[in-house]
Amino acid sequence: MTPAPGTLLAEERAARGLTLDQAAAATRIRAHHLAALEAGRLEDLPGPVYTRGYMRAYADYLGLDGDRLLSELEPGPIPTGPSLSIGGVAPSPPPPGLALTGPVLAGAGLILLALLFGLYAFRQFESLRQDTTATPALIAPPIASLPRLASAAPVAAAPAAPAQPVARYISVVLHTTDQAWIYVEVDGKPFYGPSGRFFDAGGEAIFIGRKVKVTSGKAGATLVTLDGEDVGPLGAGVVTREFAAQN
Repeated sequence: MTPAPGTLLAEERAARGLTLDQAAAATRIRAHHLAALEAGRLEDLPGPVYTRGYMRAYADYLGLDGDRLLSELEPGPIPTGPSLSIGGVAPSPPPPGLALTGPVLAGAGLILLALLFGLYAFRQFESLRQDTTATPALIAPPIASLPRLASAAPVAAAPAAPAQPVARYISVVLHTTDQAWIYVEVDGKPFYGPSGRFFDAGGEAIFIGRKVKVTSGKAGATLVTLDGEDVGPLGAGVVTREFAAQN
């Protein structure tokens, strides 16, 4: 039986000797989101659009086929509406009879804060008690100086291996305020195929890679966010613009 996409990601990362923190620094995806991808906990991710972008970027970083993993994650055809859906992403509803209201959550938060404060105070008290009861260290007698040895010939240090550059990624989020045709290439690969796709007003998509090239048939209605910073409209009319990571 073919392993799940998350299992393939975890095995490849372990085979390369990488930690989640190292992968997160290179892909600019939070470590707990990468862990959720590996464990198949898609409900812990921000949403379907981010899930697809994270899966593709993480697979490409590890040298895996991101399109194949996405096809295994999404058995059906990719929808053409304003948002991308991934099977199984929607979190399961809470069990009957359990209502998480605002007062309940606030009360639980206060109880948790009280417990954490009590634990912190207990540890501080224990630390002070151990400091006051610790026995003084014995003073060792002075050691007679040894005769000075003849200095050995200096040994040339081995040249350090050149540091390998770390691949950097960027995240580009597109938001359309009106219907617009969009064509996107991520690291030279057409994201929506050679024909692109149409976005309705309010459509949104995220793209993660080393280079993201965007062409919009209505650039004034295509808003761009680069690595969390608002860039504004793509331009006016039909505009093609490329965003690249800075190593």
